[in-house]
Amino acid sequence: MGSKEMTKAERRALYRKRKLEKKRMQFMAVSAIVVMIGLVAVFYVLWDAQRKSVTPNPGVDNNPPPPSTNRIAVIETSMGTIRVELYENKMPRTTRNFINLAESGFYDGLIFHRVIDDFMIQGGGFKPGLVPPDTTPAEIPFEQSDVKHEDGTISMARRGDSKDSASSQFFICDGPQPHLDGEYAAFGKVISGMDVVRAIASVPTHSVGDYDDVPIEDVLIYRITITSP
Repeated sequence: MGSKEMTKAERRALYRKRKLEKKRMQFMAVSAIVVMIGLVAVFYVLWDAQRKSVTPNPGVDNNPPPPSTNRIAVIETSMGTIRVELYENKMPRTTRNFINLAESGFYDGLIFHRVIDDFMIQGGGFKPGLVPPDTTPAEIPFEQSDVKHEDGTISMARRGDSKDSASSQFFICDGPQPHLDGEYAAFGKVISGMDVVRAIASVPTHSVGDYDDVPIEDVLIYRITITSP
């Protein structure tokens, strides 16, 4: 059979039909996009309203304090490393004295010369053999604060009953010692290495002259380094 050529009018009609079909498809695509945007907007509004309506848990601190800016004392010993946060914000004079001694190298090579299990470990006053250090640091006035002698608290030792006689010797509590609160200048707390503190506190001891609770084998303080938090 022979094919019949399209008339000019038929070609125009076909062109208009295709043009209308194209516009219809474009309209449907735009409509779909608008619907999707609307659904996303509705979902966000509902989610935001639910988030704002959640009641804070009274058992959770919803406004935690800012990170501490207190520096850290890294005490390297022959039995391990102890890291202590120094409460510079509460005990500025006492921590400044300790930091100055540490940074000068004063504590390098000294020992923990007095240790008592379930009480404390004390150092910063003698070399091995209970030999005094080459220099004698100045005594500092007692600094009062609300820092308690809890497990791991670091505090200044003193001479006799004088609160103003602390200089370089310090002790770290092995267990809470509330009877020391207000009597000794507590100035920080162990943040890691309590296993080292307990190990030192439990070493065998003996008496040497006028000194009791002296470790039979020296527990050395290799160095104390002050670092940022």
